[in-house]
Amino acid sequence: LLNAQRKTLPGKHFHQEGDMEIPWFSYLKLRERFGIGPDREVDVHGAAGLEHWVAESKWHRDRLVGIPPIEKLLEKVALVTKECDPDLVRPWFFSHSGFTPDAERFMTDKGVLWSTREDLDALLDHTGLRRLPDNI
Repeated sequence: LLNAQRKTLPGKHFHQEGDMEIPWFSYLKLRERFGIGPDREVDVHGAAGLEHWVAESKWHRDRLVGIPPIEKLLEKVALVTKECDPDLVRPWFFSHSGFTPDAERFMTDKGVLWSTREDLDALLDHTGLRRLPDNI
């Protein structure tokens, strides 16, 4: 997200119809916890004024992500909304192996941005960063 600030990225890599305007983040934290207990850690939380991004990533190579992890992401969005009171929260889910068809429909219905490994590689290319190695 840092290298993409104030850039317009192709929406197709987030599975959105229009291009995505990436804001200037004044705050970006990895693995931020919102309270005590399970499922309260956000992989990436970024804030650009009253617009926040909450991102989750799964690096499984052998299985597609289904609906339950996406529901957990939406619960984390609710935690960020309660704690930070933003005007807009953009949930974004990355999965190395991709998503089940049901999960893709669910994310579309819920307004979740989503990317696969191929999308992430294209975003890295677009922002001038090197692709991640295949062995991670």
